[in-house]
Amino acid sequence: MTSGNLKTRLRKHLLRYRIAIVDLLLETVAQDDRTQAMRILQNHTDFQLFESVSGDRCVCLCRRQLPSTNAVAGCLASYAFCCSAVAKRTLLTKLDVRQYFPMLFRHGLPSGYYVDTTGQVPVLGLLRVDLHLTTVNRIWQRSSELFEKHRRHREFRKLILNHQFEIAWAVPTESKARSVNSLVAQRGKAHFQLLAEHAPILLNQLVSLPKAFPDVVGL
Repeated sequence: MTSGNLKTRLRKHLLRYRIAIVDLLLETVAQDDRTQAMRILQNHTDFQLFESVSGDRCVCLCRRQLPSTNAVAGCLASYAFCCSAVAKRTLLTKLDVRQYFPMLFRHGLPSGYYVDTTGQVPVLGLLRVDLHLTTVNRIWQRSSELFEKHRRHREFRKLILNHQFEIAWAVPTESKARSVNSLVAQRGKAHFQLLAEHAPILLNQLVSLPKAFPDVVGL
């Protein structure tokens, strides 16, 4: 791949995810191109390398100030959620919205939405990252509020009726993901789809922050 094409590919990836761990970003290019890709990340003025609080080598598009620790944690957890092996997900750009959900295109979508193309029809998801160690019951309550907010709009109601809308949480521990999903199973007659997944990178970021872990039951 030419240097220009490789730079464009790396830039598009960071426009979608904002921040990435360098080693994981390099895995998105062919093995033979990784040395050249690393050279581009190190030397091209479009990119900015930095170290997260957990010591991970990260990269973002060049900016005046480095992203905050919370922004880094949120972006890396979103990346882990979308790039997990269990589903085919990607954070949405405007072009993706036009492709997968054209009825929503004229309204646009803010950040935090993703598309899951694992099944026969695409599913629109809203991802929340558990940066503030929210209790399990509060996650349920907040998800219910988000669902009701979306259901007020006709286009979202159509997706909901077709089982093409879900709310997801990236949480820092496996036990918390199980707790959320168990609560969802107990309330199986709920009128919205909710899931939680463990994002190990999130725990790595949060444990490195001072006073990040209050005594919260259900973490």
